Amino acid sequence: MFNLGDMAQIQNQNIWKKFYREGIRVLERTRVRFPARIYRLGSVFKKMEMYDDSRKWFKILLRKPEAVEFYGGAHFHLGEISMIENKQNSAEYYLKKCLEYTPDHQKALDYLSSLEKRA
Repeated sequence: MFNLGDMAQIQNQNIWKKFYREGIRVLERTRVRFPARIYRLGSVFKKMEMYDDSRKWFKILLRKPEAVEFYGGAHFHLGEISMIENKQNSAEYYLKKCLEYTPDHQKALDYLSSLEKRA
C-alpha cells in the first residue's frame, strides 16, 4: 500500500493520501510489533502532517530495545516535528539524540546548526 501511495504522490496529491490512509488502517488493525513497521507508521503520519500520531509511534519505537537501529531516525523525525511546531528546545534535544545514534546524519547536523544560529 505505501509504495503505491509514494508513486501516486508524484502524480496526484489527493490520490496518495487515500493510499496512505488505507495502509495506516490496515497496519493499525494488526498488532504492530515489528520496529520497521512502527517506524513506517511514524513516517507516514508525519508525511500526512498528522504530527501527534507520528510522535506517538516514534516514541513507541524508542521504548523498544530491539529497535535500536531505528533510534537515530526516530529522534531525527521527532526533532523535525518539533521544528515544524516551533519547539526549539525539543528540536535541539531530539536532533542531538539523533546524532548520538547516527553521528553523520547530515540533515540533523544542518538543522542543529540553523537552530543554534537562531538562538
